[in-house]
Amino acid sequence: TWLPSVRCVFYTGTKDERARKFSQEVVPMHFNVLVTTYEYIMRDRSRLSRVEWKYIVIDEAQRMKDRKSKLAQALVDVITEAGK
Repeated sequence: TWLPSVRCVFYTGTKDERARKFSQEVVPMHFNVLVTTYEYIMRDRSRLSRVEWKYIVIDEAQRMKDRKSKLAQALVDVITEAGK
């Protein structure tokens, strides 16, 4: 509604659906915003770490408070992998 020209990819669904979205929409960068959940980030972090992210916005403050949390560690891994 607010940004009609912005293309969003909702990275959810079954393993096969996410694999299809990744290959058809994420890899070719056919999106401006990728919306997903903590659970899908954790499941697909090796795949998602291959994307050269410009920005990552996370609405998971309660999980991010602990730098040793699984999410914090996964994000460090994603950022490290993307920088290679």
